[in-house]
Amino acid sequence: MSQKSITISRPKAPTPESWVKEKVEPTQGPSKRLTLDVPVDLHRRIKIGCASQDRLMADVLREVLEAAFPKVAK
Repeated sequence: MSQKSITISRPKAPTPESWVKEKVEPTQGPSKRLTLDVPVDLHRRIKIGCASQDRLMADVLREVLEAAFPKVAK
């Protein structure tokens, strides 16, 4: 019986910077972070819906908020 050697290498972990830069479109002007609590079931439905559309949750939620609060002409 011959002895074979197998080398298993671990893939490099992504950096936090790569997470932030991945698929993020630049926003128009300065932005503010909004944190809110939602029920687990709602979060799950949003996440599944966005994943099935291959979209980011943040992009979809921004669209929903823009539709609910349109800009008012000054």
